[in-house]
Amino acid sequence: MDALKNFSVSLVATAPSPATSGTSLVVTAGQGSYFPATPFDATIWPSGVQPTNTNAEIVRVTNVSTDTFTITRAQYGTTAQSIAVGYQIAQTVDANLLNQLAPLSGATFTGNVTAPAHIASGLTGATAASRYVGGTTNGAPVSGTFAVGDFIIDQTATIWVCLTAGTPGTWWPLIEAHMVSRSATATAGPNEVTIFTGSTASQTISVIAAPVDGATWTIINRSSVPVTAGFGASSMLPLGSTSSVTSLVVPVNGAYSFINYAAGQWYMTASNNLANSVGTLSVTNGGTGTTTAPAVGSIPVAISTSAYTPLAIGTNGQVLTSNGTTASWQAVASVPLATVDLTAQSAAISATTLYTPPTAGIYTITYYAKVTTAATTSSVLGAFSVISTDTDSNVVTTVGNTSTQNSLTTGFISGTITVYAKASTAIQYTMGYTSSGATAMQYELHMAVSGSSISTSTGTVTSFNGRSGTVTPGNADYLAVPTGGLTGATAATRYVGGTTSGAPVSGTFAVGDFIVDQSGKIYVCTVAGTPGTWTQVGSTNATQLQGVNISSTAPTTSQVLTYNGTSWAPATAGGGALTTVSSFITAEITITSGTKTNITSVSLTAGTWLINYQASFDIQSATTRLQAEFWIGTSSASTTGYLAGFDAGASGANTMGLSSGAGTYIYTIASTTTIYLNTLMYGSGILQYVEAAGWNTGLGSNFSGINAVKIG
Repeated sequence: MDALKNFSVSLVATAPSPATSGTSLVVTAGQGSYFPATPFDATIWPSGVQPTNTNAEIVRVTNVSTDTFTITRAQYGTTAQSIAVGYQIAQTVDANLLNQLAPLSGATFTGNVTAPAHIASGLTGATAASRYVGGTTNGAPVSGTFAVGDFIIDQTATIWVCLTAGTPGTWWPLIEAHMVSRSATATAGPNEVTIFTGSTASQTISVIAAPVDGATWTIINRSSVPVTAGFGASSMLPLGSTSSVTSLVVPVNGAYSFINYAAGQWYMTASNNLANSVGTLSVTNGGTGTTTAPAVGSIPVAISTSAYTPLAIGTNGQVLTSNGTTASWQAVASVPLATVDLTAQSAAISATTLYTPPTAGIYTITYYAKVTTAATTSSVLGAFSVISTDTDSNVVTTVGNTSTQNSLTTGFISGTITVYAKASTAIQYTMGYTSSGATAMQYELHMAVSGSSISTSTGTVTSFNGRSGTVTPGNADYLAVPTGGLTGATAATRYVGGTTSGAPVSGTFAVGDFIVDQSGKIYVCTVAGTPGTWTQVGSTNATQLQGVNISSTAPTTSQVLTYNGTSWAPATAGGGALTTVSSFITAEITITSGTKTNITSVSLTAGTWLINYQASFDIQSATTRLQAEFWIGTSSASTTGYLAGFDAGASGANTMGLSSGAGTYIYTIASTTTIYLNTLMYGSGILQYVEAAGWNTGLGSNFSGINAVKIG
């Protein structure tokens, strides 16, 4: 139904245009507020008469903005009138409004219908007393007097029915999931889902005292302490058990559901406690497939795809070892990655591969060398050296021991050399050797390599970069990390990656983002956007000159910095064709004294122009002093838009002859503009002309006019 408002009447201050079809009018200032909220009907008719079907029009007002009405014309069979200023406009009672107030029988309501209770007499077969008596925020009413059959709908979408009349009576819900948060000892309501959040131990939540058949209760312990579920004399039969209990301890994070049978015993219907499970959990479902308790320290080992067998704990110091088929406990054994055993050597050994590691890691080379035949005079055994390549691709030579003892008992060297080696790059060894005398020194050399690769972690972690749960770090975690900074440097900033050269040209960035390009330059986003505005850190390049932007276009040889009317940009200096525009009169113009007159004009495009203007005028006769003014501007025969000008004249009676003047003006134009050369002359008893050429025919033309040269 339309909104109504008393004394909704005013006068038309601005009529519709056209008067018979325009859809907008303005009422008397400040009286738009007299009218109700749109939409509503209004009648418009001439002032001083009564509205009739020949002089009045009903319109539909669809919007009111201050005092401006938007209207739909000629409603309900009325004729559009030629509405004029002063017409009356009012919200009146019309047939449409009365039809909205139709009788209640069979009526359709489009607004709210308010009543304390709605009583249905009922159809055949459903005549028992029932009333819809309102609603609550959550749960059954806790005050007021109600009868059997009364029902309410609370704001959690639960319907409650009064089973026993009283104040407030006994109520029961029709919808099961009625959730209540409790933190201390209490009695659960009907069909309640109890969320226990208390922090005090030894609390008990009891079932409702008089449940109906099929009543349900769920309790979920979301606290840090156990809570007791009490059933009293009704008792409860747990899953997986044949014995009833009167109470049940709900552990932390425990969840149980129950249903009541015939207002008597409760039965557990669901549990997340494995103690309530029956049977054996199969291997295929994640169990062990056995009901036998394992021995202390044993571990299950799969003997097939559907069965486990216990593997007893090993003895002290043993490790779990795989033989490729099954697992077992074995004593720790040191197995070298590579060995070399050389005998009867009588020369130095150049770089020779000892071991090629499959992965980067720390490797230890243990070596032992001994003189087996002494030289006649002297000998030097060693030095023993190891050559490796680290993960930065540096070739590293590590020098070991040397012995000058030319003896079978004291002539030996031994030791260990540890290297950090790159994957797939050979670890090599060399052996020095010097012998003097007829009999050459001989030696034996033994080496062993042991070590392990450096592990790398991939996959997920439990928390990272402000996220928790199962987190898989990605490039964005390292390339776009907003940092708050220390005190005094808390503005947001992110390292967002790099470019080959220069600032990003695509993508969306925030203020404070920065990149490093591959030429070593750092760029910072100073204005957010796609891609935003970027500034090079430490750049000596100027971006503005006198507050005007400098173009980013690189200049070429011999170009100079030129202002183009918008920004400074490189341009070729001189040598190029000039843009000129000229207009000179070709016949003299007679001037009326005291009248502004246009002499000529030129049309100039956007840019900076050097405008030269000149005029020559002729005085035929005069009885008084002559005064002449010439100027250029953006208006014809007018001082409006004046740019520049000059004065000229003569004094005394009977003055005759030619006079002239000229001027220059630099003007920057944003878009195509016409420039006019105008004049104004004063004097009496004179004839005045603007000349097109001089008296001397040899002087030619171009005496009066404009010549403009584009300079930027």
